[in-house]
Amino acid sequence: MKRFTPGSAFTPSGKRHSGWRPPTSSPMITVPGAIKIILGVMILVQVALTVLPSAQANWIVNTFGLALFWRGEFLTERLYTLLSYAFLHGGWLHLLFNGLWIATLGSQVYRFLELDRFLILFAVCSVAGGLAQALGHWGELTLTVGASSAVFGLIGAAGHIWVAAPHMDGLTRLKKLFGFAMIMMVLNLGYAYLGAPGDGGGTISWEAHAGGFFAGLLLFPLLLPRPRRSV
Repeated sequence: MKRFTPGSAFTPSGKRHSGWRPPTSSPMITVPGAIKIILGVMILVQVALTVLPSAQANWIVNTFGLALFWRGEFLTERLYTLLSYAFLHGGWLHLLFNGLWIATLGSQVYRFLELDRFLILFAVCSVAGGLAQALGHWGELTLTVGASSAVFGLIGAAGHIWVAAPHMDGLTRLKKLFGFAMIMMVLNLGYAYLGAPGDGGGTISWEAHAGGFFAGLLLFPLLLPRPRRSV
């Protein structure tokens, strides 16, 4: 998740269940069609940002990047950017880094949720991350791009699969999830302040990562189909 300070060219545009079973085994990584489409859109957008003249590329970023304030005023007409910003990236390395997480981790989470619920998770985590970013920089003119909120949401969801297994008792699960969340937040802050692949000159938005992570952590058990629900 990259946060930039826009230049002068920016203008506002507009209980565990006894029937819970994991999905049947399959190859280690089989990328579902929906995830391929999501990644395909991200790639097409990045191609456009690469080949278009700078004026048109800047228009795309300014129009669809997350920016909810202009001169201190909250712009309700730009609420759509709480989702659209996830499809833009600060460069090819930034896209590659997020894309690998979405293809690998996202494919595993998808096996538990399937199409509709996965898309809900992806969208809600993106929006939650965007809201966390806005709250952390209330009234400031910032421009944020990247799918890292959704990636961290997938990591939060994965905690219910690999960290706190469904067969564990409720208290043990809560302890493991709490520890998992604390570790992830420490890593999140380190990621933000020490840097990571794909920095591209922007500031890493740890607030957006945290918002996406906790959205995924809380939402995943609610989205599980009833026979699989583990909480």
